Amino acid sequence: MSSEEFINILEERVERLSNVKVIDFALNICHRLLPYYIKFFDEYNWGNIEALSEGIRFCEKLKNLKSVEKNVVQDLMQQIEEALTDTEEFEDGSLALNASAAVLELVEYVLDKDLSHILNISSYMTDTIDFIARENVNELSVNHQELVKERKYQLELISQI
Repeated sequence: MSSEEFINILEERVERLSNVKVIDFALNICHRLLPYYIKFFDEYNWGNIEALSEGIRFCEKLKNLKSVEKNVVQDLMQQIEEALTDTEEFEDGSLALNASAAVLELVEYVLDKDLSHILNISSYMTDTIDFIARENVNELSVNHQELVKERKYQLELISQI
């Protein structure tokens, strides 16, 4: 399946999910991306793991609430934005950037319920898989086995949550 086909199917399925299930889907991806940020932090001693972890915990707690204090979310978003990896400063910070951007997108989703944030989170995961595949195989990986596996996993995850 092409990237475009995957995105279309994913978007269709995400639109049918309840808010709690959308957050669960995004949390699954954020949890799987966080180790890349931690590895980057350990290697460069730069970043703010606690801000990302707090963003994840915040969304885990919030998913069953109907409203949220906007100023609390905005403060958290600012902390996460400051933890975003600058790939111009750190050439090999792409995976850490994907992890931090995914958490930021999730917190933004909690604030505005715009499903484009969830699709972006999915893209951060598939981009991470693609980046690793290209690095390891040094070839175009549009249909690389790990990328195909991740797309399938995400579509199955939506069906299971």
